Amino acid sequence: MLLESCVSQPECNSDTRSHCKAWLEQLLAEIPTVILDAKEQHATAGEVAVVPDSVAIDGERVTDAEVLAGHKEHELDPGEHTFVFRRAGAQDVTLKRDIRASRDSKRIAVPVLFRPLPVSIRFDVKERQSRGDMIPVVPEAILIDGAPVRHREAMAGIAPYEVAPGKHTFVFMRAGSAPVSVEQEIAASPSSPIVISARFEATRKPEVAPSATVVEPAPEPKRSGTSWGAIGLGTAAVGAVGLGLGVYFGAKAMSLQNDAKCPENKCGADGDPSVLRDAKSAANVSTALFVAGGILGIGGLAILLLSPSPSSAATVRLRSVASGEVAGAVLEGAF
Repeated sequence: MLLESCVSQPECNSDTRSHCKAWLEQLLAEIPTVILDAKEQHATAGEVAVVPDSVAIDGERVTDAEVLAGHKEHELDPGEHTFVFRRAGAQDVTLKRDIRASRDSKRIAVPVLFRPLPVSIRFDVKERQSRGDMIPVVPEAILIDGAPVRHREAMAGIAPYEVAPGKHTFVFMRAGSAPVSVEQEIAASPSSPIVISARFEATRKPEVAPSATVVEPAPEPKRSGTSWGAIGLGTAAVGAVGLGLGVYFGAKAMSLQNDAKCPENKCGADGDPSVLRDAKSAANVSTALFVAGGILGIGGLAILLLSPSPSSAATVRLRSVASGEVAGAVLEGAF
């Protein structure tokens, strides 16, 4: 560097060398240094310190073994840098870090954790039949350390499946058989896929003795006399109500006829034609109700008398009631 040359050159006067030295110290204080901290994840030992096989910073490979081992700092210009770490048997790690010196320290640690490459495994699942022979089957579910396998071809043993090295618990489930649990240590970097074998023992279904057939007697046919009697009674009751209303409107028509003071339907000076019209309307309603009530009453009595009955023949009697305050009809019967 020019500043270093200036400081070391005796030809420069003392003031110049002093300024160059101050500038150099300030510049060096602002240039950050990094220290690499590489570790590898082990299934049993946890995180273990390792030395990467290679490290590239912004595409330039680091060749200093002391820097790779984390024993020596490496100077970098302030700013963002890309680090690529490689190690045999582990996945490559790429990091992007903004490297800048702080007031407290210009030394910046760059931690990296290597994870082992996944290992290919294959499932070999069979079930023992009643004759003792084993046939390949596809389990309905496979759990690896509690996590389900969702690759159908891998479950069928057609395609490989990748897991991390280490000890794993495999649980195979299939309808009609008890679950099968397999614990196996998966070694790193095998030469071929590791086979995980599971064997189901078919569960025999318990034999059920044939149950005795119980023949229940056929139910007796329902007798329809009661239902027809109810229909007849209901119809007669409606007819009785119609007759009662006919009596009521007839009495009302007679009362209005008297109030109208129109003898022989001719209104004189004292007569009220509107009241006379109301009397005629009430008389018409009374006539209609008498006709409808009579038809329904007679029809209901006919149904009631002609329907079959489990008991003695029914006796029905219709009696009309009329007085100065009450008008209606009463249906009496013995069933």
